[in-house]
Amino acid sequence: GMIKVVRYDLNEDSYYKSVKELAELLSKDNELTLDFYQRWTERKKKSNNVISNGIAIPHAVDNSGRERILLSFGIIKKRVVYKKTKLRFIALLGIPENLDSSLVKATSELYDFVSMIVRNQVLLENAEKYNNERSFIQMLEGI
Repeated sequence: GMIKVVRYDLNEDSYYKSVKELAELLSKDNELTLDFYQRWTERKKKSNNVISNGIAIPHAVDNSGRERILLSFGIIKKRVVYKKTKLRFIALLGIPENLDSSLVKATSELYDFVSMIVRNQVLLENAEKYNNERSFIQMLEGI
């Protein structure tokens, strides 16, 4: 219950537009607040997103007040190139503003898991096919 995973298809044609589209979809579904995209762009000026194997990992504080970490896969449907890399999908992370020790541990484990997704073809494919109606365990099928 500390991590929520959802997947959306994205139809924009640039990295920033795709992240904005994903943030707006999440806001519409009450998973993030409307200001998430603005906070992410401010944060991005100070740091770089991890982009590896065609996966961008935008992340910022989620001030929705929910006591969970949000991992949202945005599957890119149009050709999007960012920093000379063709993007396959976006793994957006929303980290709660207030973290207790269990959420700190879950956040650390989630970053490790996303790092594994980037390096493992089966996990990449499972993320791209993620079904919002099924449990998170589907990510590990076929490993």
